[in-house]
Amino acid sequence: MAAPRHETRTDPRIEHSRRKVLDATIDLLVTTQPAKITVEAIAGKSRVSKATIYRHWPSRVHILVDAINAHTFQCPTPRTDLPFDDAISVFVSDLIDAFSDQYRAAAHEALLILSRHHPTFAGLHEQSNQALVAAVDALVQHGITHGRIAPRTDSNTVTAQLVGPFLYAYVESTPTNAAFIASVIDGVLHAHRPDHD
Repeated sequence: MAAPRHETRTDPRIEHSRRKVLDATIDLLVTTQPAKITVEAIAGKSRVSKATIYRHWPSRVHILVDAINAHTFQCPTPRTDLPFDDAISVFVSDLIDAFSDQYRAAAHEALLILSRHHPTFAGLHEQSNQALVAAVDALVQHGITHGRIAPRTDSNTVTAQLVGPFLYAYVESTPTNAAFIASVIDGVLHAHRPDHD
């Protein structure tokens, strides 16, 4: 007869305090440069004592990593089951939706800033970028199959051309209306149409 299993459950109070700290950290990232966020500021915002915070995380960097990971940008999956023109429109729409969330946008912006100065964040940024380029590559291959994108098109270039304008619009708080979206897509398709190969 098998021994009874004992499930290990996390104390809900611990989970609650961890969540308060991560929520406070991402709130601070919306309004404050990452370099200015201290454990003292996180403790004040979350109303969780520094002693409790240090029981969960050994340093400020570890808190920032967990907060950014909890709100990280999730790269949309290209809809390769759709005709290419529909697939690229849906992909761009999903990108805009992802960046319309202020917490995701703040986490992404913080990751960009921190990746220049700290190897842990550089690694996280590289993983995020690789996922985005892989998604765009799947979209590019779909476009090649449908005769809308030139063979041997570089996915890194398309990623910059497709995503860059929307990141810029976010940074500059520029609205991304239907005309703007259409112009970005048209520009990418024109630059990489098959007769340019």
